[in-house]
Amino acid sequence: MGSCVTPIGKVIRAMTETTKDIGTEALRQHWGKQLADIDLEVARLALLCDIPLNDRSLALRILDNDATVCGKQNPKAFEKLRALLTMHMSVRHKAIDSMGRDEALALVEETLAGLRHRLGLPEKKAS
Repeated sequence: MGSCVTPIGKVIRAMTETTKDIGTEALRQHWGKQLADIDLEVARLALLCDIPLNDRSLALRILDNDATVCGKQNPKAFEKLRALLTMHMSVRHKAIDSMGRDEALALVEETLAGLRHRLGLPEKKAS
């Protein structure tokens, strides 16, 4: 049998591809909003604790409960910051599970770039 595609087959394929695009965009919007909301609050709390936002290694120290990264002692803000970083990681893993690693990590980078722009921070340098 040949690979003859009937007009109805073309319509079904186009509808399927459109549904995938809508589904992908809905996932991007959902996870993007989740990450943006969390990351904006992370930035606010980091500012309260006087923690530079341009050093990602500090995030690991915060997750390890190392309050010495704070330029200003604010135990309640630090506790909330640590909880939100944990939440960010959880949401990131869920996004990876639902969207795929490459798409989710690109979304995380877009979200962080938007946050840096919104806060007037320098752009991330290419490595």
